[in-house]
Amino acid sequence: MHRACNGKWQQFCDTGISKEELHSWLEFAGMFMSNLGNYFADGDRKTIPDVSEDALRRMASISLEITLRLDEIIDPMMAVQPSKLGYPDETSQSSFYPGEARTTKEEIVTVTRLIETQGVGAENTRVRKTSHHDAESGHWDEFQVVQACVEIDEAPGLIGDIKIGKRPGQIFLHRGDHSKEMNLICAELQEAQKYAASAEQVAELAQLIQSFQTGDYQTDFWSALKMWVKDKAPPFPGRVLRITERGLSNEVISRLRTFKLFTSWHFVSSIFWEANNINLNNNDGHNYGVKNLIYGNRMSLINHPGRPCYYVYPSEAGTYMACAHIVHFIGTAIHEVIGHGSGKLLAEQTPGEFNFDHERLPLSPITSQSIQTWYKPNEIWDSVFGKLALTAEECRAFLFAYYFADNQEIVARFGYHETRAEGLRALHSFKPNTQTWGGDHHQALPAIFKHLVQDGDGVMTVDHDPVKNIIFVRVDRSKNMSHGKLSIGRMLCKIHIWHSTADINACRPFYEDLSTVDGQYETWRNIVIANKEPKWKFVQPNTFLKGGGTVELREYEASNVGVIQSFYERDI
Repeated sequence: MHRACNGKWQQFCDTGISKEELHSWLEFAGMFMSNLGNYFADGDRKTIPDVSEDALRRMASISLEITLRLDEIIDPMMAVQPSKLGYPDETSQSSFYPGEARTTKEEIVTVTRLIETQGVGAENTRVRKTSHHDAESGHWDEFQVVQACVEIDEAPGLIGDIKIGKRPGQIFLHRGDHSKEMNLICAELQEAQKYAASAEQVAELAQLIQSFQTGDYQTDFWSALKMWVKDKAPPFPGRVLRITERGLSNEVISRLRTFKLFTSWHFVSSIFWEANNINLNNNDGHNYGVKNLIYGNRMSLINHPGRPCYYVYPSEAGTYMACAHIVHFIGTAIHEVIGHGSGKLLAEQTPGEFNFDHERLPLSPITSQSIQTWYKPNEIWDSVFGKLALTAEECRAFLFAYYFADNQEIVARFGYHETRAEGLRALHSFKPNTQTWGGDHHQALPAIFKHLVQDGDGVMTVDHDPVKNIIFVRVDRSKNMSHGKLSIGRMLCKIHIWHSTADINACRPFYEDLSTVDGQYETWRNIVIANKEPKWKFVQPNTFLKGGGTVELREYEASNVGVIQSFYERDI
């Protein structure tokens, strides 16, 4: 559509649509491009354009190509269901499982386990199920595992046979999914090798290219990641932050003496991601390396002038917003580096071989008794803790960030020498009809918030005005250290030790109780739901290589049209 109108979107009004309809479409298109899809917000909920099908068809009439493309997508785009991403069912869908036959969770787990035994990673594959029936074999299912890579198999290859219940099935591997796109990626990586800063970076890119060409994820791709993690402090445009393992972790260990046996510190590289952590583990459960990045444009939203501050008293909102960015930045760094970067899993690695002293079992700081649980062979955090695994891990990382928020040595490493209402705000992600949360972080934050309200002896309270239907969080600063930090420490100790010792039976009732939204918390949630926050979009600049080796940085207007033009000019 951008190409058809040459970026002059007002031309579509000549097709008979109103300015309001055009604005609504651009709102949807800008959010779609910025989000890379029409499933976003809490829990990957589907968003439907606020434009009628008739208006869309009138807009498409500007070009035969657009008309044909719209015919292909208009029905699923405008359909209410499936309304979210997830395992395929009546209300959810996933592009990981294409085709008309619905793939069950049990089938997905069975297929994944089998292909991993054959050295095929699940991360770059999709599963297409086809059901068959014939007189000789009866009912059976074919699962075609399509693998993203450049090389294309002439025909699928049999991986193995399975049986789910009484129904047999066969699994085939077919390489070449997204072959065209993977080939373009490889071409760009080959070009990037010319500008690598070291021989190690050239080798890292070569491993990535090899992985994307062949589809080998478990060997080539992981080799590239290991090289990347070990590439300390590479040249990077912008601020580069280093935290050495010795300086940071030694100080932290001294403050967590009861955790010492349950803690395995990971070395840290130079750059941070917000909400994105690359954490590599060896087969023995010890960490190979970790690397993180923070994207400044997303972080800057914390104190953006247009961001509403619903739950802080107006008299304190200015102070809160003035320090929110710093607090969130440092908190995110501690969350990623110390939170996700710590935690030894006590395990029986192979039958009879343990990574701890099994003859003299360590004492749990929670019970002061010998631990009773640990990870058995082939068990990992995800498999033992199931649906709680991701959110409990995020909760653990948040707790580390809050516990060390007052640590002047850590804070000084970020250039500062001197918590927030996020737990209340995250209540909007809870879905009462399914008793589920829209995200792992969103479940973790209210759990911590509820724990502070119940266990903090007044350090954090909520003032609710039922007449005005407003709520404010009140923090008693005089109790921050004497009550608040101790409460955070108690919760952190429990989650961390249960994480290390595979004690799901202790963790589940504790965490699920804190995650329950009922009574006054349900009342607060209803107020949070009513306070709509803006959907943020990000306009990304592009770079273009010009004659003479110069580089042009091209920026775009901060609008939906700017978002669309930015994507269009990437020529992807």
